[in-house]
Amino acid sequence: MAIETWMAVFSGVVAASTVAYAILTWKLFSETQKMREAQTEPRVSIRLEMDHTGLHGYELVIRNEGEGVARNVRFEFEGDSSYFRESFIRGVLPTVDQLPIITDGLPYLEPGQTFRFSLGTVSEKEFNRAAGDPWIFRVQYENLFGEQRKDTYPLDFSQFRGMFFAPNRLVEISQHLDSIRKDLNRVSEGDAKIQVVIQKEEHCQGE
Repeated sequence: MAIETWMAVFSGVVAASTVAYAILTWKLFSETQKMREAQTEPRVSIRLEMDHTGLHGYELVIRNEGEGVARNVRFEFEGDSSYFRESFIRGVLPTVDQLPIITDGLPYLEPGQTFRFSLGTVSEKEFNRAAGDPWIFRVQYENLFGEQRKDTYPLDFSQFRGMFFAPNRLVEISQHLDSIRKDLNRVSEGDAKIQVVIQKEEHCQGE
């Protein structure tokens, strides 16, 4: 084979190697850039969980699952917030759409930072209604470089079907106490009178 042929083959091999090296270098740079972005990228998630307090209720969990800080976090709620109206904690805690973190948002959310909000218990009737009409949460936030991020989370109660617990006894106690409170208010306001039943002594003694 002539020297010119060898030189042509060698030049072709060098050219191919140069192209392959350039492609490999570009892929390596691209992967490195993606890794750096992943290390500074937030990801704010919203989900439902069973209550960890043993009250057989539900929790709303907000967490930054990413590796970077989420800034100017804002939430938008869509759905029926009355599912927990029979809960024993209603009147003590705001409904989900009135939670301060939902209405006001957060200036920042650190990586791994988690907020848990107890929603209370829900009756079987309300659970079935909720299972057919999921909540929708839309979240908007910025990463470290001010780039906007948006996510939508449908929260489906039907995932807990088959895990439904019987109504908590605290709910029944709360309802009875509420009835007693109303009766006492009526007495104090003069709208009702207290009846006193007196039995004669001989009726209290055995024969």
